[in-house]
Amino acid sequence: MQKSHLVGPGPLIQALDLHDWAASTGRAMASNLAHTARALAENPLPAPPS
Repeated sequence: MQKSHLVGPGPLIQALDLHDWAASTGRAMASNLAHTARALAENPLPAPPS
């Protein structure tokens, strides 16, 4: 498989190891999800009006 891929809205990726990119992106997404869940547990949003 070639390493020339368009990844999202960013530039053409040629020299980047896509596994490392995917792993670091996954860690960032998991961290964002965990922090969001904690924030919502502490300050839940009210249900929308019907």
